[in-house]
Amino acid sequence: MLPLICFVMVALLNVPLPVKGDNSTVMCNCDERMERQLLAINLTIADQKTEICELKARLDRLEGQLNTSAVTDNLGLNILQKIIDQHLPLARKILNSGVDERRFCPDGWVYFETQCYYFSKHKRSWHLANAFCAGKDGHLATADNEAVNIFIYAHFSRSVRFWIGGRKRGTDNPWQWTGNGNEFQYTAWCPEQPDGLGDLCLSFLKLVPAECYWTDRKCKFQEAFICQRPANGM
Repeated sequence: MLPLICFVMVALLNVPLPVKGDNSTVMCNCDERMERQLLAINLTIADQKTEICELKARLDRLEGQLNTSAVTDNLGLNILQKIIDQHLPLARKILNSGVDERRFCPDGWVYFETQCYYFSKHKRSWHLANAFCAGKDGHLATADNEAVNIFIYAHFSRSVRFWIGGRKRGTDNPWQWTGNGNEFQYTAWCPEQPDGLGDLCLSFLKLVPAECYWTDRKCKFQEAFICQRPANGM
């Protein structure tokens, strides 16, 4: 009996008794809260690192696009410079002709190399446009050399297409100028032009840059047009 009592007493002595003011339980709870907070902070930092990486990747892509755009712009400027260098002497000749248009051309007409040109603001079919020009003692413009084509291109206008005086009657006949009846010698066709069949008329097209000038079209289409007549006293 005595050994059993001793065993019970020893067991009781080994049990930690609550002591007034003991805060060990409170400390354990604080440690758990701190661990949860640290975990939350680490997760937030990880999220921010991911966002930073994504932003860096976007900046790299934007930088690449800007570099590509700069290359494209430089290429465009180089092409434009070549065009200017090619046509600058003739353009200076046109701009410096020094002719008083009012002495040689009716009101609303533009003088160039002994001829007067009228740039319409209204659209007509090719045949009606040519009839209008005939009523002004002229005809649709004969653009049979590079100088005239550059002059037409350089003239400011809201239109990008104009009827000029070229026409082809039937598939097997040659292109001719309505003003003088001559067949085309000089041409300024755009790539893959002319490509139409049957009766066709000549349309001047203002492209940027000016790599070509002419396309063929059905004569019934409505376009602005350019008339030509000799200058007074020329």
